[in-house]
Amino acid sequence: MNYLQFMLIIVIQVGKGCESQPDFQLLSAVIQNIVIGALEPNAITLEIITNYSNSENQKLNTDLVEEILNINTKTEKPIPIILNPPWDSLMDDRLKVRLLMVQRAEDVRLDLDGSVKYYRSLKSVLTTTPKYVVIFTSYQFNEMERIFQLLFDAYILDVIIVMPHTNQVQIFTYFPYHSNRGCSNVLPVLVYTTDGFEKQQPITYDTIFPRKTLNFHQCPIRVVVWNTPPYIDIIGDPTGTVSLQGFDASILDILSKELNFSVEVVPNDPPKIISGVVYPNGTAAGVFKMLQQQRLNLTIGWISCMLNRLEVSTGSNAYFTDHYVIILKNNIMVTPNELLLRPFTKSTWRVLICVAIVKIALLRMIRKHKIKFHSILLLAWLYFLFFFRVGYEGVMNHVITHPPYQPLPQTIEEFIEQNFTLFADDSTNRILDFIPHLKEISHVIHCNPLELLEQLDSLPPKFGIISTEAYIGHFMKMHMENRSDYSILEEIILTGVNCIYYPRGSFLAPVVDDILDWLSNSGIRDKLVKEIGMENVPHSTAVLRQFVYGDSKESSKSETF
Repeated sequence: MNYLQFMLIIVIQVGKGCESQPDFQLLSAVIQNIVIGALEPNAITLEIITNYSNSENQKLNTDLVEEILNINTKTEKPIPIILNPPWDSLMDDRLKVRLLMVQRAEDVRLDLDGSVKYYRSLKSVLTTTPKYVVIFTSYQFNEMERIFQLLFDAYILDVIIVMPHTNQVQIFTYFPYHSNRGCSNVLPVLVYTTDGFEKQQPITYDTIFPRKTLNFHQCPIRVVVWNTPPYIDIIGDPTGTVSLQGFDASILDILSKELNFSVEVVPNDPPKIISGVVYPNGTAAGVFKMLQQQRLNLTIGWISCMLNRLEVSTGSNAYFTDHYVIILKNNIMVTPNELLLRPFTKSTWRVLICVAIVKIALLRMIRKHKIKFHSILLLAWLYFLFFFRVGYEGVMNHVITHPPYQPLPQTIEEFIEQNFTLFADDSTNRILDFIPHLKEISHVIHCNPLELLEQLDSLPPKFGIISTEAYIGHFMKMHMENRSDYSILEEIILTGVNCIYYPRGSFLAPVVDDILDWLSNSGIRDKLVKEIGMENVPHSTAVLRQFVYGDSKESSKSETF
C-alpha cells in the first residue's frame, strides 16, 4: 500500500464512570507523538469533528482540541487543521486525518454511517482506506471489541485505541486474521505502552498501523468465479470437491499462496450468468450486487475493467490485456455449381436455354417442311455457340488462374457492407453496447463463449462471431486440424483489460495490487499467458487477402475498452 494514500479518522471517546482520572498531559503528549511521528511526514490534513463530544467532560475535550490545534506551533512542517468540515470535504483529493470526539462505541457507528458511507457512495475511483485512532478513557474492554467489530465490518483494519491511565498510556489494535485467535478476531492486542514522559518512545506509522494483510493464516476468502476456460475452468469430482484451472485460476492460486488464505468458491447470484451489470442509477445485478452487499471478498475471471463498475466496487490494477475480434470462415468459396454457372448471370442462362429450345424446334420444322435458308440458320446458331463458348472459356480461364474465393472483409465497414451477420454470446453481447453499428447486425445466442465457438461450422453462411483472442486461441488449441478453415477480421473491435473486483474500499485491494505488479515485473504473468495458446489464433483476413489476391488494406486502429 502507498501510505501517502489514505484517510485517517481519529476517534476520541471519553467514557463514563472512569475508575481513575487519566493524565491529560501524558495523553496530550502521546497524541502529539502520533501526529508528529506518523502523520506529519505525510503532510496529511487534520480534520477535527466535535459533533459527538462528551458533554460530561467538556473541559477535557476543549483542552484536548486546543492542544491539538497548537501542535503546528511545535513542528517544523505544519499540517492543515480544519474544525468540523462538511461532508463534501471527503471529495477533496488531499490526504486527511479526521479527529472525532465521541463518548461511546455507538457514536463510532454513527460516524461510519455518515462519513464512510458517503465516502463510498461517491461516483469516483477509491484509492484510499479510512483509518481510525480511538482515544478511549474508559476501561470497558467489551466496548473496545465492539468498536473493532464495527470497523472490521466496514473493511477497516488500520485501527488503534489509545487508553490513558493515571500514569500510563496504552495503545491497542486488533488482528482479524491470526494463527492462534482464528479468523474475524476483534480481541484487543497491546502494541505500545508508555509509563511517563521520559520513557516515551517515538511512534511511527508502522508502530501503530502494522500490516495485517500479509498473512491470512488460511482464513477463507469468499470468491465468485464462473466456468470460462481458458480463464477459469471449474472441475468437480464425485466427492463434491471443486478445483480451478486456467489463467485466472493460476493467478488466484498465486495470491492464495502469497497471502496464505484458503479459497471458498461461492456461486454467482443468479448462478447461471457470467459477471454482472451496473446500471446508471447505481444499482447492480449479478456479482456486482453481491459486492455491494459485501457477500464476498473478491471476484476474478474475465472481468473487464470499466469505470461504471468502480462506482459500486473497488477494482485492482489491470493484469491482463486481450483483444475483442471477429472470427469467420475463410473458405467462402464458390461451390461447384456456382463455379460452372459463374461466367453468366441467371438471366443469361435462361436466354441460352430458351434459344436452344427454339433452335431444336425450328430445325425439326425446317427439316420436315424443307424450308430454305436452313444453312443460314444453322450457321447463325454455330456463330452464337462460338461467341458463347469464347466468353465462357475466357471466364473459366480466369477462375482457374485465380482461386474462386470471395474476398473476405478486413474492416468493420466492409463486414457490414458485405451483409455479414454477427453472433455473440450473452456475456460478450454487453461489449456491443459500446458499438451500436455492430449491435444492429448482431444476434445473441444464449450460451457461453466456448459453446458459441463450437457452433462455428453449423452457423449460416456469411457470419462472424465476436470473441476474445484468448477464447479463440484456446478453442483452436483443441481444433488445430481446422485452424486453416478460419480467419480473424483484420480490424480489432476493442482492446480490453481485465481486473479483479472487491467490495468498495476493501483492504485486499492494495496488497493484491502489489502481487499483481510483482507478477508482471517478474515475467510470471507472461509465462501464464503463453499457456492460453493465443499463438494459435488464425491468420487475419488481410494476410489471406494478400496471399490470394495480392492486395491488402491497412487495418484500422482499434478502439480501446
